[in-house]
Order: sequence, then structure tokens, then C-alpha cells
Amino acid sequence: MELNSLSQRIGESSYFQGKLADLKDNKKPLFSGLIGAARSAVIAALRQIKPNLLIVTFSSQETEKISREVELFSGQPVAIFPALDVL
Repeated sequence: MELNSLSQRIGESSYFQGKLADLKDNKKPLFSGLIGAARSAVIAALRQIKPNLLIVTFSSQETEKISREVELFSGQPVAIFPALDVL
């Protein structure tokens, strides 16, 4: 299975569709229980629907890791804002 099709399958799931419905109703959906690359796969699926996302991480290393994984799953480049201590 290609990685792009994985994010498409996630996007088609009833769980994910329920979270999208929450977003459309201006609710704040909680994606819980996601570990490892599953977080990035869900972000890539969400990015197909909402291409402009802001993801806040706890470290620069985590930012790099998630951005590489999201690029891998989505096939699209990810923009990274520098850490506040760099600005």
C-alpha cells in the first residue's frame, strides 16, 4: 500500500469523518490515542481537507520528525516556522 493511499483511507474512515464534522461545527476535535507515525498519518489526512494547518510541537526535533513524516505520507512539502528563541 502506498503511503498516500494510507492517508486517503484514514480520511475515509468513520472516525475521521466524525472529527471533520466537529471541525465544521466549530468544535475542537480531540485526536487521542495516536502514537508514533500515526499522528503524522492523521495530520497528512487532515491536510488533504484543510491544507493550512498549524501544528505546535514541544521541541525542534519533534518538529523535524513530524514534518518529515507528514511529507512522506502526503507527498507535499511542509513549511516550518523557526522556534521563538531563534527569532
